[in-house]
Amino acid sequence: GFLCGCHSPHNLLFQTNTVYFLPCLKFPYLFYIQFPHAKKSISLGASFNNWKTNQIILKPSSNDVWYINLPMLPGGRHQYKFFIDNSYWAEDVSNPWRIFDNHGGWNNVVELSEN
Repeated sequence: GFLCGCHSPHNLLFQTNTVYFLPCLKFPYLFYIQFPHAKKSISLGASFNNWKTNQIILKPSSNDVWYINLPMLPGGRHQYKFFIDNSYWAEDVSNPWRIFDNHGGWNNVVELSEN
């Protein structure tokens, strides 16, 4: 298994794939994943970067932890997933907030707001 951390305890109900944005507000957010099976890279694909797998590259750290601090994310609800070794997607299994990805898996969800 692996341990991830990208969580928001806000009241979230996900009935559709709708993503909400609050364009005037920006928030810092730290994404991280402990994934010992990664051999060379982990990136972050998300609704806020059009799921591009080569834009947001996590940095390796000790104990198989990879991380990226994004200082200026737009407020609102975002879907995300980790892309491992330029090969396959991995969801954040420790984040209970998720939505079906229409490809047989799940996208994780984070909500950034002032509350």
